[in-house]
Amino acid sequence: MFWDEWKPPMDVYETEDAVFVEIELPEVDRSMVRIVRDGNRLIIEGTKGSPYGLEGVRFLRIERFSGPFRRVVRLPFVPDEKNIKAVMGKGVLKVIINKKTHRVELEGE
Repeated sequence: MFWDEWKPPMDVYETEDAVFVEIELPEVDRSMVRIVRDGNRLIIEGTKGSPYGLEGVRFLRIERFSGPFRRVVRLPFVPDEKNIKAVMGKGVLKVIINKKTHRVELEGE
């Protein structure tokens, strides 16, 4: 699959409890974003619409990127999908990956 050169700016940081991924996605509709966990990789991909098809418009300068994007984050652990949460607002996608494992209580007979 061919991916354009657009790589939206991304920050990845962690605390004791979680890993955070923040990606700037201005003017990207939530329905155009896909997040997939593949082992210890988090794949974030989608498409930013293009204004190039506007009728009667002659662009004098184009500096804002559009088209498909894909970012891959390698995590230092394999997260459970139940421990991943994503929120999008104000042009920023924030993915929170909880590092804590949920302990299963073992009961006796």
